[in-house]
Amino acid sequence: MIYFTSEAGDCSGSDTVEISFFEQPEDAYAGPDDTIYLSNSVLLDADPPTAGVGTWSLLPGVSGDIEDENDPNTLVTGLAKGKRTEFTWTIVNGVCVTSDDRSVITQDEAQPYEGFSPNGDMVNDYFIIRGLADATEFSILIFNSLGNTVRTINQDNVSEIVYDPGSIYGGLRDDEMVVWDGRSENGTIVRAGTYYYVMNVKMVQMDGTTDTPELKHYIVVGD
Repeated sequence: MIYFTSEAGDCSGSDTVEISFFEQPEDAYAGPDDTIYLSNSVLLDADPPTAGVGTWSLLPGVSGDIEDENDPNTLVTGLAKGKRTEFTWTIVNGVCVTSDDRSVITQDEAQPYEGFSPNGDMVNDYFIIRGLADATEFSILIFNSLGNTVRTINQDNVSEIVYDPGSIYGGLRDDEMVVWDGRSENGTIVRAGTYYYVMNVKMVQMDGTTDTPELKHYIVVGD
């Protein structure tokens, strides 16, 4: 605050002026883009503001409930299934505004690979599903074209599938799971052909709700 006084003979006057200095925040970073599976909620991961206040916002026309718009690591619920949602992180400190940054979160269902060949040649030997690793419970019923059950896999027996991680090209991602080695319940390798499966999943969301999606699909087993 600056005080100013003016005097001219018997006349005098004074006034004050207040000057505020605002630190320029560093550029905003909204966190990495990501894909989440089987979930309608996510924790955002922005860098905290070096000065001022950060605020999350959603682009118009998209769904999502932001728990705390000023928390860089806030919880977001109510994401639409199969949609891309863009979140904007803006930092303001007085008259100083950083450039906005966006984080794109894509919600997706579990993604199966549609073919494998369990012949032991260390090339595509296993049936892998991406996004199943976060499920609370799951069951996969595999059956042949005649409708006969070939194998049932769930969260309790999936660990019985023995595989060499080194035989998986590029390695196994954290969100991937080997769910079938091509063997039937009696331990023999099934014949080449098209098989069908029904997968039921139980997913407890971050907001405490439970989702139970079902996926029906096929898998091609090669020689």
